[in-house]
Amino acid sequence: MSAPQKLPDKPLTPTQAWQPFTPRGVAAFGLATFTRLFFVQAAVAALVGFTLIWALRAAWVPVISEAIQQLPETGIIRHGQLNFSGPSPQRLAENSHLAVVIDLDGTRAAGHVADVEVAFEKKRVVLRGPLGAWWREYGSEYRFSFNRPELTPWWDARRWTLLALLALALAGSVFASWWLLALLYVPLVKFIAFFADRAVTWGGAWRVAAAALLPGACLVALGLLLYGFGVIPLFQFGLLYTLHIVAGLVFVITSPFFLPKIFTAPGVKNPFGPENSGLE
Repeated sequence: MSAPQKLPDKPLTPTQAWQPFTPRGVAAFGLATFTRLFFVQAAVAALVGFTLIWALRAAWVPVISEAIQQLPETGIIRHGQLNFSGPSPQRLAENSHLAVVIDLDGTRAAGHVADVEVAFEKKRVVLRGPLGAWWREYGSEYRFSFNRPELTPWWDARRWTLLALLALALAGSVFASWWLLALLYVPLVKFIAFFADRAVTWGGAWRVAAAALLPGACLVALGLLLYGFGVIPLFQFGLLYTLHIVAGLVFVITSPFFLPKIFTAPGVKNPFGPENSGLE
């Protein structure tokens, strides 16, 4: 009779798949259902979306509101040009995070202090940040109001809607990125599990990879909070965002080692072998 199989001391169960903040917790999702993973992902996506709304509300929205109040009574973007009756260049509003500037001639005489600067020139809008500048012409087919009487009620009525839509767009994009990256990480999870003698199905490997990305998303939420409070500038937030990708890869590599072990019964000895022959 073969020797009894040795069972693991603390076997993973699907009910342990509730927190993805340790390698063992991530590995538990390999045994759980997709529904359980989806609800945990939804909670993390909601956290990231909420912190994005709060960070923009704290860092950017006040600047935009103040900039609109500094606009003149008349002004419009029409036929691809900005018609502005106020002085230029001038800073309409700014803080350490965002600045809104009027610079019709593109002289950049107003300077650049904030993390992000939005400059309205005669024929284009320029966005400057830590990674450089991006610009876009107004376009002759568009017409935009650029004055206080018209923009104030428009902004007051729609700013929360715009923030909510931005948060929903972010949540949808993070879900898409999680599922796609998890699909790319599946072979790595299976490779590590194979050489570590750990049992996992292809679906379980996908769930492990998907759960491994959630701690990094929480790191992004923390970065948004720190940015909103003014603790870190946009550049350091970018570093945290890069670090969240590394964190996901670390959990993808370490979590398969906590999957259930593959236990095999030891081989049965041959009763007719030399050790059992009784010959000396």
